[in-house]
Amino acid sequence: APPPARGVVESMRDAVSPRPAALEHEDPPMPRDVPPPEACVSLADLVDELVPKIPSKVAREQLRRVRTLPVEMRIVGERPNLLDPNPPKLEPRRQIWMRVTKVQAHGLDECCAAYFSDHMLLVTALLPHGVHFPSPALGVVASLDHAMWFHAPFHADDWILYDVHSPRLADGRGLAVGHMYSSATGRLCVTSVQEGLLRLAQPSVARSAAHLWLRLNALYENLRAGTAFNTSMKTAPRRSPPAVGGDAVASER
Repeated sequence: APPPARGVVESMRDAVSPRPAALEHEDPPMPRDVPPPEACVSLADLVDELVPKIPSKVAREQLRRVRTLPVEMRIVGERPNLLDPNPPKLEPRRQIWMRVTKVQAHGLDECCAAYFSDHMLLVTALLPHGVHFPSPALGVVASLDHAMWFHAPFHADDWILYDVHSPRLADGRGLAVGHMYSSATGRLCVTSVQEGLLRLAQPSVARSAAHLWLRLNALYENLRAGTAFNTSMKTAPRRSPPAVGGDAVASER
């Protein structure tokens, strides 16, 4: 006999009508030192650069699906190298610009924000440990609890700044908190909190091969960059040395 069915997801919703209030504050406020979306690297561009370098056909197809998402995402900060075999250890904070681009979002703004909130929230807890997502070093990534609060109206087809930080990762459980700010109003419109499992993988032949490929690819890229630099130095025009001798003496006189 089949086992009895049991629920794996429980959802609770509560709503309140907005009303004027004498007491109001937002903390933290929308960051003011964040570059505009146009100055940030597009996730789609990163995928386009990454796909030709991936040897696995399955992985390439999974990455190509990112290009079909109805969401445009731009990453604030330095351009990440997702093929770095030894990623730097960073502070547990990430900022992303997001907006809906391929569908009509009006009337579905909260649904779009719920979809936004799951992108790069929990995995921000991996940044201080020098682990990318995805990575062959990861064994388990799974959400346990995900809660959201909608504070103010917004439009999902306007740019939304998603400011995420992780206060803790221990015992295989990570916690992350995200704040969404509307670029149109500058107001905090959504808060999201997620707890989940983040565990390293057990050693295996397949994962060791993936790590070896990452190291060889990094070596190849470094060698190619060094060759390009040497070629540019050889082809650069040489500058004439400054005048010395009689001309210099004459100019001093």
